[in-house]
Amino acid sequence: MRWSPDLVHCHGWFTSLVPLYIKKAYREDPIFADSKVVFSVYDNGFDLPLNKSFSEKVLVDGVSSDHVSMIKDPGYENLVSLAATYSDGLIQGSENLPGSVSEVLKSSGKPLLDYVNGEQYVDEFSVFYDSIINN
Repeated sequence: MRWSPDLVHCHGWFTSLVPLYIKKAYREDPIFADSKVVFSVYDNGFDLPLNKSFSEKVLVDGVSSDHVSMIKDPGYENLVSLAATYSDGLIQGSENLPGSVSEVLKSSGKPLLDYVNGEQYVDEFSVFYDSIINN
């Protein structure tokens, strides 16, 4: 497509590796070099951890074991923490999140858009996106 996204919005824990890959593995790729990443977190986690070798399997050029040290125990909270670390902004996508996940978002130091109910989310997201892109 030959265009560079200003912003990549990742939704849910299943996309938690995307911020890491954009910021580390593709940081020198002209398509993603200036892209900002927003990660939305939802109350759709899982209870059992993923396979212990998960953190080894995600290593690619540009991503070291230090970058993924937080997912040595690859559970829902740790994947959210990984995504938060490498994102430029965070969105609480569900009204209620587990307390530990809410704490990950709040303690990340990243701009955070709290849960927005109803149709006003379009305007709220637009303002949030602009603040991330222009930061």
